[in-house]
Amino acid sequence: MKIVKFSYMYLFFSYILFYIFANGLTQAIKWSSIFFLLIILLFCVKEGIPRKDMPGINSWIFLFFFNILCLITSMGAIDFNSSIKTLVGLNLYFVIYYLGAYKIGVSKNEIVAFNNIIIIISLLFIFYAFFNNPSLTNSQFHTYFYERIRVFGTFIHPNYLGGLCFVNLIASFINWRLVDSKKRWYVFSIILFACFLVLSDSRGGLYSFLIFLAVFYFQQVIFKIRGSLLKVSIIVISAGMLIGLVSLLYNFLDAIIGNRQLINSFTSGRIDNWDYILHNFILGDKFQFFFGHGLSSVQQLVSLKVNTDNGFLVMLYEIGLFSSILIIFLLIYLLIRNLVNNNWSIFGIPVFCSYITYTFFENFLLNFGHIVPFYCWSLLFIGLFKSSKEQ
Repeated sequence: MKIVKFSYMYLFFSYILFYIFANGLTQAIKWSSIFFLLIILLFCVKEGIPRKDMPGINSWIFLFFFNILCLITSMGAIDFNSSIKTLVGLNLYFVIYYLGAYKIGVSKNEIVAFNNIIIIISLLFIFYAFFNNPSLTNSQFHTYFYERIRVFGTFIHPNYLGGLCFVNLIASFINWRLVDSKKRWYVFSIILFACFLVLSDSRGGLYSFLIFLAVFYFQQVIFKIRGSLLKVSIIVISAGMLIGLVSLLYNFLDAIIGNRQLINSFTSGRIDNWDYILHNFILGDKFQFFFGHGLSSVQQLVSLKVNTDNGFLVMLYEIGLFSSILIIFLLIYLLIRNLVNNNWSIFGIPVFCSYITYTFFENFLLNFGHIVPFYCWSLLFIGLFKSSKEQ
């Protein structure tokens, strides 16, 4: 298992290194870490996976139709080669998530160790990024970044720091709840990463972590209530109230106040960007609406300086409606498996809700080259292993 831990250490190191030194070399290091992890995971399961933990027929059906649809998408893609390479990469990532979850989820100690790896490496990089160039960090306190003061040290973008802090807040919180000793260390790390998240002014990261906490403690209340019917009733009523509140809030700001720009500003201009992409690049062509522009074609929008901070919208742009429906079914399947997993649902459901929230603010749904989707998908796949895992 030590070699698996080293593989994850190398991978997280390469991911964060790219956030500070983004160039061809660090990109190559990141890809090498992914292949290295895949090889190690395959080697560790060379004796086979127990039959009860093997992927079911539904998983193979999903992969078959997803690959067929994405091949059709690639044939009409802006860049056929990039689309095919990305499709191969997505399949490799799914294998990594499955095998990694099988190894990580073996016990709570392995989950704690997995989280410790990312916490320690992240702290080292964050301290380097902030104290390697104190004058830059200090000047950021007085600099407007898109009309906001955002402090992010030598990270390339404040949202990279925000995403890293979001992941580490969840990792620290999970470990704080799992361990029986050294809890103060995780309280300290939670406070520290929360401070850096506030400095980065990453609204998506902040909102999403608050969702994680809200769902986690809501579950705590639900678990203490006896009676399945009462639990379901409370969940349904709470969900209805939440949807109603969001609807009223939107209508109040948009219709009563008549100031849609207020919501747009609150989401850092994302609402206008979403409308622009949807009406100008997705709905105008039937083939592209149903099959997309091709995997990795979002770079075309980036080259046009169009903000793409919505993972679901980028997914619809790249792979179209049909493949997007398959991914949504996969997410629903993971949600259900995490929900019925008595050992993991206490963490799996909050991770799912916070990750989906974050995906609405950043291109983090299928963009596995970032640390947020990699970490969250890895945790969600743990929910697939119910009967054989001892927590």
